[in-house]
Amino acid sequence: MNYVTVSSIKPVLKLLTEDVLKPSDEDTTLTSDIKRKMCSVLEEKYRPAALQATLAKSCLLDPRYLGNNFDEYAEEETKCAL
Repeated sequence: MNYVTVSSIKPVLKLLTEDVLKPSDEDTTLTSDIKRKMCSVLEEKYRPAALQATLAKSCLLDPRYLGNNFDEYAEEETKCAL
């Protein structure tokens, strides 16, 4: 059985919101609206600061990601918190 680890959440969310669910010119109005709504639901669900801090730390410490899913400020802030 496979389990999703907390360190995979941040990269998967980034992939979903910036690629898979990004509205394109070929999408119908309904499809674009659904994609925007799905992104807003995901962003709202994972918005709390404490949760973001946990996701950032776990992703930074996971050797699979090597801190590649951060902007420079978030990476420094997370390293300082460790």
